[in-house]
Amino acid sequence: MGKSFKFSLILLAVFVVIGSLNMVSAFDDLSAEVLDNSSLSSGNLEDIVSVNDNIVYVSNHGNDEKGNGSINSPYASLSQAINKSGNGYIIFMNGSFSGEKNCNLLIDKNLSITSFGLSYINGDSKSRIFNVLENCTLSVSNLSFSSSDVSNLNNSNGGAIYSEGILIISRCEFNYCTANNGGAIYSKGQLILNNSRFNKNRAIAYGGAIYCSSDNSLVNNSIFKENCAKSKITEVSGGAISNFGNNFTVSCSLFEGNFAKETSKVKNDPIYGGAISNYGNGFHVYGCEFMSNYVEVRTDAGSGEVCLNIAEGGAIYTVACAKVENCHFDKDTAHCRYSSNQINIYGNKCYGGAISVASGKGFYLLNNTFTNCSSANGVVKNNANYVLFENNTFDNNKAMFMGSSIYDNGENNIYRGNTFLNNNDPKNHAQGTVYVNACNVTFENNAFLNNYDTSNSVHSSNNAAIYIYNPTFREGSDAGDTNIKISNNNFDGNDRGIYLYCSGGAKISNNKFTNQRQQAINTYVGRDLSILDNYFYNNHGYHGAVSINSRNTLIKGNTFANNSGSAAGAIGLLCRDDVKIDSNTFIGNHATYGGGDIYSIYSNMMVTNNNFVIYPIYEGESSIYTKYGKIDAINNKFTISDNLHKIIKQIGQIEYFLNNVIYDNTPVNDDGSISSSSVEDLIDLHKRTKDDFTYYRNATENNVNLDDNSSSNDSGNGESNNMEDVIDDIVDDIKNIFDDINVVIDNIEGSGDASYNGSSVSSGGIVNSSGLITNSSSDVGKYHEIDKDQSLEVSSQSDIASANDMSSEELSRSIAYDLLEKKPDNSNNSVMNQFVILIVILALLLIYGFYRGRKDI
Repeated sequence: MGKSFKFSLILLAVFVVIGSLNMVSAFDDLSAEVLDNSSLSSGNLEDIVSVNDNIVYVSNHGNDEKGNGSINSPYASLSQAINKSGNGYIIFMNGSFSGEKNCNLLIDKNLSITSFGLSYINGDSKSRIFNVLENCTLSVSNLSFSSSDVSNLNNSNGGAIYSEGILIISRCEFNYCTANNGGAIYSKGQLILNNSRFNKNRAIAYGGAIYCSSDNSLVNNSIFKENCAKSKITEVSGGAISNFGNNFTVSCSLFEGNFAKETSKVKNDPIYGGAISNYGNGFHVYGCEFMSNYVEVRTDAGSGEVCLNIAEGGAIYTVACAKVENCHFDKDTAHCRYSSNQINIYGNKCYGGAISVASGKGFYLLNNTFTNCSSANGVVKNNANYVLFENNTFDNNKAMFMGSSIYDNGENNIYRGNTFLNNNDPKNHAQGTVYVNACNVTFENNAFLNNYDTSNSVHSSNNAAIYIYNPTFREGSDAGDTNIKISNNNFDGNDRGIYLYCSGGAKISNNKFTNQRQQAINTYVGRDLSILDNYFYNNHGYHGAVSINSRNTLIKGNTFANNSGSAAGAIGLLCRDDVKIDSNTFIGNHATYGGGDIYSIYSNMMVTNNNFVIYPIYEGESSIYTKYGKIDAINNKFTISDNLHKIIKQIGQIEYFLNNVIYDNTPVNDDGSISSSSVEDLIDLHKRTKDDFTYYRNATENNVNLDDNSSSNDSGNGESNNMEDVIDDIVDDIKNIFDDINVVIDNIEGSGDASYNGSSVSSGGIVNSSGLITNSSSDVGKYHEIDKDQSLEVSSQSDIASANDMSSEELSRSIAYDLLEKKPDNSNNSVMNQFVILIVILALLLIYGFYRGRKDI
């Protein structure tokens, strides 16, 4: 036994180790695609220079003919220094250099060029400085490159440096350089850039400062200011950097005032990435500052035509797998602007004031801050799937149309731990702080604070903290199921909390909604909407805090307090389908007309186990208002503070009002606490605190006023032409609910005709002063004992009273059967069960004795 136990422990340990090595989440799998920086260690970020004696010096005071390249006899030009250097040499510069001997320099070996201070190289606005061949490495540091322009040359890429090899740059400056692509640097090989500055460089198409197409490149701790990609005739991309390689990283850098821009007569050309445009996988940006970068479609004075242009990503435009973390975006924008009086404008779209994610799988936006950014649609625009937005802050951003913070078209995306505050719409069209047109989206632990619309326009009613619009099914998704999950978020002071329009499958749970100006939730869901365990306080809306136009809705475990509206205070139901409202708490909600707690048109409501605390303030206000639909109210508690208002006002049909408790209400108006214009098969069971008796009151049909306490007798109410039919209908309905029930009918109010055992009962009226049904001078009460397996038995009330040693009045007013506590009599079943158990025990004893006897033999 001991050996087996030890062997088992060893096996268990092996399985634990194997399991721990394979426990990787789905998002971790995606993260593996993002750049592995192990090949770019801190040592690589410094100048990669071999320590040897192969050093050549060049100076303004040197001499190419007489100098030997030593520190005391330097060369005068870079071309001479490069020609005299061998592979792996280091060239030290001192001074300022320009002219033919210092431009268009071919690097066909591995070289390092540096300076003790800062040396200057000027391209005279007509030439490039370095051309690096493939399989060669050039390392430059402490140099300033300026005024290099190759836009008119045959090879018009890379204003200062064109490289097909490895390019390593540290502590350098690039100013006023121009090219078609890569205003300062065009790198087809690996680029490693550290501690450098790029100022006012320009590309006509891609990469105002840098164009990079190789894998595993890095930009670190650098500054990019006022670089641009600008054109009148072609698409532009990447005001500062345009990258096409995989695993490109930008870290700890500043991007300020960079832009991508098209002007004049532009047709069908996009503009991408005011600071950075990326087209490779594994793009990683962290610890960077983006300020006042922008993309823009603009027409200057004069006539022209702009059509089908797209401007995306004021700071960053990216496709495929990418991660942006610990960055700050401020005043980045994406806009279309026009300054002409003679311009034809149509089909223009602007997205992503700060970031635009075009496509791909696996985008991560983590721990970033976005402030004062703007766009026509979304500060962040996303088209990627499997996106994680986590721990970001969006403050005081704006949009003209959709998504003042985020415009999301992706699927399987998660929003977790983000804060959205003070985002608004100054142009009166915006829909949502976060606008989502997607399937399988989850919101959890986010905060939406004081996001609003300043215009008060007709479009402002669509503004919401979360605006989800997905009316159609997505390919590959479950039929009719968009799978929206919104949980553990905080919504405070917004125009609206959530606007939800989707085909089905939405769950809103454990959120807090306070002080929403227009509504907490507004939903149009095809099917299966659940609103669970949320807290709603002091929200306002025409149809209450929550407006529902959905099929198969469950509203459970929520608290609604001090919400208000016109038709509804807490919940407005506008659907022609089943709605279950269960185990909620309603406190002090108000509506100027309709239902302070619930307003329903056409809905079939099951209202169960709720607690209603009613403080009506408007004349005629009721707790529940329902029109044209049906309501079943079971096991609820109503507490009302005055005697002037109704609990339920019904224009339609109340099917059941069972086992509800009403406190502190003595309505004296002619409608009473429960009013209905067409009530059929109604049982009103009110559980009193006095003696804990359950009373069964007010069973009738057509124009009835039902009051647990007191009410005036409104003429004509309670009219019934056939009492037998009324009671039989009630019995048939409630037999389907309870196994065994006793029903006493008393206190039927009003006037009219009734029949008993086939005879008319009219003399003396239906109800006498004691509340009993009368036939002239004698009582004609009825008592029904109902069982599913038995036929209906009818006995006179006086006979039953005599059998129980009670008066008829005592029986009718004090019958002590509580539906919640009533149990069927199973005494016969109990005896039979005991007998069966005894037989089984005896049989087991006989078998055991037989077995022992055989063993002894």
